[in-house]
Amino acid sequence: MFITWSMVIITAAVAMYACFLLIKRRDRQPAINSYMPLSAIVAGQSSGFFRQIVLRFTPIIIILIAELAVLSEMKVDFAAKMMALFMSTLLFSIATYGVSAAKAFGFGERLLNISVILLNCILSVALGITSLSFDYSCLAPSNFSSMIDSLWSSLSVALVIIVFFELLRNDPEEKQTESNALQGRKETLIIRSFSQQVQRYISVIKQESQKQSASPSLLTSILIYEDLNRPKWIRTVENLLVAIPGTKLTVGIAQVESTVPLSDEESISNAAQRLFNTQQEDISQMVGAVIKYNQSEQYVGAVMEIFSVLKRYNLLQENSQNQTS
Repeated sequence: MFITWSMVIITAAVAMYACFLLIKRRDRQPAINSYMPLSAIVAGQSSGFFRQIVLRFTPIIIILIAELAVLSEMKVDFAAKMMALFMSTLLFSIATYGVSAAKAFGFGERLLNISVILLNCILSVALGITSLSFDYSCLAPSNFSSMIDSLWSSLSVALVIIVFFELLRNDPEEKQTESNALQGRKETLIIRSFSQQVQRYISVIKQESQKQSASPSLLTSILIYEDLNRPKWIRTVENLLVAIPGTKLTVGIAQVESTVPLSDEESISNAAQRLFNTQQEDISQMVGAVIKYNQSEQYVGAVMEIFSVLKRYNLLQENSQNQTS
């Protein structure tokens, strides 16, 4: 029984690690604090933070439930179940987030990885406790060979559907229609986000841009993209974390580095300083300023795309006229 129990623990830990590697390899934004491209936001995907929380924890929950089902089918007692769930989770967490925490650059990144390890362990304990009121053995396969046959059948059907779907998507006219629709949704998203930003920060944006000879349109573009990826609740958490002595994080709506909590207005002021002398809106100069702000090609591309929409619809000038009238 002990050998079988140990094998269940090792198998669960390996399965979690395999899911981790798969997500890390296939996901274009593997970090929890990553930025989502505009197309992904328009498609209805959540912020990079929330998305990665879902990606990291959902496979673990599924594997822990499967492990619990097998242990329940084996008629293992409660203490042994709890120990098995905790050990498989701990083995996985040390091999992944533990290594990342040891190699982390800066307190913020180390704290994030340690927090994920603690959450994983808490999750395993919480699931184990639920076995007191729910019999997970009903989820265990009655026959492993029939389960494998069912999996192969499901994979075959899924493969046929995927191939058929991809063949339908190869129609050039359909692709062009999808591209036009996507562009329209992007513009709608940008304009709506701009309106929300203008109502709260337009005076600060213009005032700080004037002080630093910065482009207000470029500054607004950065604020829109940052706000889409870092909603208010995430910024609140960041300000709480940065209050810990020795912590250095990006905070505020403009996501500027700081060792102390910043209001959105204070972060806008700091961002304007980093965009110094971009008021003439020379494209190469602005791109260079955004690269200094964030070196990611995706980030630069998204900000400049938002900038082009703001200029195309003359939104900043229109808002200024509304305020003066």
